[in-house]
Amino acid sequence: MRWTQVEVKVPRAAADPLGLILMDLGAHGYQLSGQGDEETVTAYLPLTETAEELERRVREGLGRLRAAGLLDSVPSLTLTPVSEEDWATAWRRYYRPIEVGRRLVVVPAWEDYRGERTAVAMDPGMAFGTGDHPTTRMCLEGLDREVRPGAGVLDVGCGSGILAVAAAKLGARPVVALDIDPVAVRVAEENVRRNQVSVRVLHGGLEEREEEVVALCPSGYGIVVANIIPEVICAIAPAVHRVLAGRGLFIASGIIDSKVPAVLRHVKAVGFRHREETRSGGWACLVFGKGELR
Repeated sequence: MRWTQVEVKVPRAAADPLGLILMDLGAHGYQLSGQGDEETVTAYLPLTETAEELERRVREGLGRLRAAGLLDSVPSLTLTPVSEEDWATAWRRYYRPIEVGRRLVVVPAWEDYRGERTAVAMDPGMAFGTGDHPTTRMCLEGLDREVRPGAGVLDVGCGSGILAVAAAKLGARPVVALDIDPVAVRVAEENVRRNQVSVRVLHGGLEEREEEVVALCPSGYGIVVANIIPEVICAIAPAVHRVLAGRGLFIASGIIDSKVPAVLRHVKAVGFRHREETRSGGWACLVFGKGELR
């Protein structure tokens, strides 16, 4: 498959909204880099049409951001064709070790880490998920605080597998990861092997695979973590409630600030209690409890 690298420099407030637009166009994720009030958004889009048509659709998205008041004008963009082989390594220049919470450090798989923290070695490939985005970082911080050795963890929408691998490294047992994207499943399985941890990776959605998910942890999961879009968080909340242990936690992120009230309303209606939240860069991570606080 052919890919196109898209790079656009925008004000910081427009960076994540643009990233979401690029994901709607087929990107598996996006990378932010920059200083001060500007960010460069980098993403890789599959070239399933002409380059001109792809550029037109990206410009349409930029136009929507301008109409929403996030851009003063439509910025210039750079489109560079890349092969799948080039794509697989091009993003690596952005990736550096990232310390998270009290115990974790996320390191590139090709670097040799010799520090004292618990290292999660990642090569996210086409699934992205390197720990540097606010939503991933907040989920990792939640796992760092809450994982108890021997308690089960379920990662819904696992992407590169970073959250599932981190949970296993912190002592969670069993750890199960789900994703509807076969590319993400493959990358997650590779990262599980790379870190030499025990994680069962399943292809499919939670409701589709619920019977198997329950069978893998009959006593219920101590934590379910989901770093996905708000609409999916709301949709899976009933199933999450069913698979959690009596005093389990639901850690949910991928939620832009403006969507927090709707997510709170839907998830609480299922029977969860809103326990805490953190926010970073216009994103929120919500923690819900089932039963009494631990």
